[in-house]
Amino acid sequence: MKSALTILKYTLCFLLFLEMFLWIGSFITQGTQKMANSRQAASNSTYKIICVGESNTLVGGPDSYPSQLQAILNERLPGRNIQVINQGMAGYSTARIAQELPQWINTMKPDMVIAMIGIFDGEQARRDTVKSSSPFGLLQNAKLYQLMIQLQKKISASLQAYVQRQQQQFHAKAKEQNASMTEHEMFQDAMKNASDDLRKIYMLIALTEGNEKYEMADQLYAKFFEINKDPVIRGWVIKQYGRFLMKAKLYEKFVDVMENIPANAWSMEWVRGYCTSEEHVNKVRMVIERKVKKTNDTESYGYVAACLEMNGQKDLANAFIKEKMGTFNDTYAAPGTRKSYLEVKDLLISKQIQPVFVQYPLRDIQPLMSIFGSQPDKDRIIFVDNGPVFKKAVAASSYSTYFKDRASGDTGHAMPAGNHLLAQNIADTIVPYLSK
Repeated sequence: MKSALTILKYTLCFLLFLEMFLWIGSFITQGTQKMANSRQAASNSTYKIICVGESNTLVGGPDSYPSQLQAILNERLPGRNIQVINQGMAGYSTARIAQELPQWINTMKPDMVIAMIGIFDGEQARRDTVKSSSPFGLLQNAKLYQLMIQLQKKISASLQAYVQRQQQQFHAKAKEQNASMTEHEMFQDAMKNASDDLRKIYMLIALTEGNEKYEMADQLYAKFFEINKDPVIRGWVIKQYGRFLMKAKLYEKFVDVMENIPANAWSMEWVRGYCTSEEHVNKVRMVIERKVKKTNDTESYGYVAACLEMNGQKDLANAFIKEKMGTFNDTYAAPGTRKSYLEVKDLLISKQIQPVFVQYPLRDIQPLMSIFGSQPDKDRIIFVDNGPVFKKAVAASSYSTYFKDRASGDTGHAMPAGNHLLAQNIADTIVPYLSK
């Protein structure tokens, strides 16, 4: 018992010493870093811009909006040598971004920060179960605890960056290998390596479907899915099966197919193909609504709206989105979101870094601007309104021209064309400032 108490005493002494050492080290490090930042900033001729956000900012590689923005800015301002850094972090809330931003600023020393943030705040609020008023909140101020959290974040960020690099390399290699192949040709290529039984069944499917022997074709599809193990082949054939079911007017089976695969396996092609009549809209809408009740998947709400839009019922689509997901303005009214935005603004202005706040495509800018309505330094912020330009573009073409999904209901991850339009609109807004 006595030895246990001795060990406990020495352990506590060690932890207290370590905590004191970390506080002193933090003070020295911050002072040293400030001097180093000043020297480097004075000698650096490159104008640096950091784009912070979530996966809407992160994804796309050379087609992401930060990459396209850098190209546009350097083309329009050839003498400025502008570098745009993509600091998108999938799933980050405004609070998380506000927390990480000081470190990013110290590391990258930007002249401007472009922030398109807030889309994950509702989800993050549900995750936050530890309140600052609880006893646990005291532990969060300890340097030792903060060190452990920082190590965890570093490991997580490193793993995320590694996975992203691997995905980019995989997609680049796949794109290079299949650059001249259509999706149908890629499917045929995959089928070459399939078993003889699978190829025979697929040939019989084509034969029976072509001869309108729908019952037999449906049985063959079932057999095909039973023995096929290749996800690439299944992904292609499931779409073909959906088209077959609609052609054969086997609506209930089509609904069953939709209901039993993940929402993210659906495609805009399905929406275009099956939402062109009121009968189809209602059936698809019902199955999506049932799926939403099970999973609370916001992307599925977007597919309902897409069905209605493609059926020419845009007003009904907008009403559905507002009923099911709210006006999307509520996010900016949340105290946590407003607090984080103001923290970001105050930090950037105190560091003499130009803040640029960007509203998501298709959304109204006013709720975002209202956060800063009573702020005396509001005129130092550049706001980018993407609502009008995207609404006009989508009305002239289609939603799927600019977006690959409806991950946020009223908007989603952009296609290359969407990212280009986003980058172009941001450039139009900030170039007058950069030209001064």
